[in-house]
Amino acid sequence: MNNFLYPSVRRHRGEQIGNIIVNIIGFWILSMVPGWELNFLGPDYMAVLTVMQFNCIFQAVSSVILIITGPRPVMNILKITMETASIVVFVMLYYLYPFHFAHFNNLAWLDLVLPFVFIIGILVSLLKIVNFVIRLVMGSRESEV
Repeated sequence: MNNFLYPSVRRHRGEQIGNIIVNIIGFWILSMVPGWELNFLGPDYMAVLTVMQFNCIFQAVSSVILIITGPRPVMNILKITMETASIVVFVMLYYLYPFHFAHFNNLAWLDLVLPFVFIIGILVSLLKIVNFVIRLVMGSRESEV
């Protein structure tokens, strides 16, 4: 059961290094977006952009901490926090929906699909939070035995 609950350290570090790289690139791209004048971005995009940029920084810093830190309870709490931050971004994207593809090169179908993608993102993050809470509880129970 321990192998299921706790993946190998090598895979864990590789995953976090990949997460750092992706979030740094994502932050860089998000920083460039305001100068691109994209026609499909609505006026609410700047509010969402700020939250998305903060999330990229938070995810990258959290991944660095995950690489450095050792105790599993700390790791699971940090992962729960990271997934919660992702939920905040998905909820903002869903409710503010700062995109308008209907008038942009026959991409109106994206206006129908993207809200479902955001809902799926929220559900996946919620499932991951449940997984990390179970790991946190199971880890504390194993240390009591």
